[in-house]
Amino acid sequence: MKIIKEGDLSRFPMAKRFECRLCGCVFDASAAEYRIETAKNGTFYCCTCPTCRMEVIESEQPTAAE
Repeated sequence: MKIIKEGDLSRFPMAKRFECRLCGCVFDASAAEYRIETAKNGTFYCCTCPTCRMEVIESEQPTAAE
């Protein structure tokens, strides 16, 4: 694949950044590439690492009310 023009992920608000704790890969995934899991203790985003193929899980940190 040859990229003609780099894309701008800030134009796509559903993009999420992941960091694999196993191999150290940092990657952005679109909403079509990750899934959202909800539980009593929060919301979790799950995606497969493109380097090592392991499942990467990021949690949504709740914001503290001021």
